[in-house]
Amino acid sequence: MIHALSLLLLSVVNSHPVPPVPTNLGLGSLVIECPGVTKVRCNDSLDPSFTGTPTTSGECDPNHPATLTYTDSVQVPACEAQRFQTTIIRTWTATDSCGNTATCDQTIHVVKEIWNFDIKSPSCPNPFNLGANGMISMTIVGTAQHDVSTIDPSTVAIWTEDCAGGPVTPVRYHFEDKATPWPGGPACGCHTLGADGIMDLDFHFRRQDVENGLHLASYPSFSYVRIFVTAQTYDGCEILGTDCVRVQ
Repeated sequence: MIHALSLLLLSVVNSHPVPPVPTNLGLGSLVIECPGVTKVRCNDSLDPSFTGTPTTSGECDPNHPATLTYTDSVQVPACEAQRFQTTIIRTWTATDSCGNTATCDQTIHVVKEIWNFDIKSPSCPNPFNLGANGMISMTIVGTAQHDVSTIDPSTVAIWTEDCAGGPVTPVRYHFEDKATPWPGGPACGCHTLGADGIMDLDFHFRRQDVENGLHLASYPSFSYVRIFVTAQTYDGCEILGTDCVRVQ
């Protein structure tokens, strides 16, 4: 009877087999490596197929690659007068078939569109007389690639570098072919070329608003001060441009 009972119990156990437990095959700890810093434009896809995915190694079972999941944290810069619209920190998690996990962070910068900006076009240089009243003209310059009619004028503001001064907003605007884009060169370079056949967006600012809001009286006489313009297009993309004034 003892042998018969043992055989019966063995038969019952074998009729309900336990699922196999994943076994660590000695390949080491799970490792995940994120893609490097990625830069995308405003309307680019943020899907991993476009921005990249991590690589993994050291799974407990080499026949079963680790699964990947991610979460995004969106950071908006404190200063609007800088290059990035947002920075996304994408935290990736790899999980292998044994339940081991590893994480890494991927940085994705959503960059602003760089547009041409011209102060007092076609003047060169751009003198700013402290204490003067009246208006000063500043122009977002249209090009074949940049249609100024896509800009929401209510979002325009000017700043100094690192937002030490600003924002200062215009009192009025109009469309006019007034300026030719600066082709590049020194940071405060300029030219005296005027209309080029492409529509521009011209803004008028009160001189006293600019002087006080950007703290221009704090700069040495005849020094050059970089001024940044920020704005949004109607589809929500942010733009950035820069030009200089000579304080005197």
